[in-house]
Amino acid sequence: MKKIIGIIFAVIILIFIGVKVVNAPHSMTTQQVLEKYNWKLQSKSNNKTLGTVHFSKNTLTITKGGKTTKSTYSVDNNDHLKINSGNYANTYSMDMDSTDYSLSPVTDNTKEKLELIRN
Repeated sequence: MKKIIGIIFAVIILIFIGVKVVNAPHSMTTQQVLEKYNWKLQSKSNNKTLGTVHFSKNTLTITKGGKTTKSTYSVDNNDHLKINSGNYANTYSMDMDSTDYSLSPVTDNTKEKLELIRN
């Protein structure tokens, strides 16, 4: 009887842990996902890599060929990424493609579409 109770208890614990693991990434905000992972910035039109990107609380750092540029950014409740300065300054709509993000210009349609690819 003790063995059966032990097995049932172990199964309940495994189910609980499994549910937590499955739900964890989906419970993160877009801001938290950006900060947690390293990213590659890529042009959608020609698949050219534009650099690697690291997000901190309100600063994004783009590095390419030893050159680093920093810009402030924010993410609003509609998953719009607003980059405030630099070559990519604009507001982008963020659409998730599996683990990556597709960035489409919202305010200036002359800017190119970008992708953030998780490293």
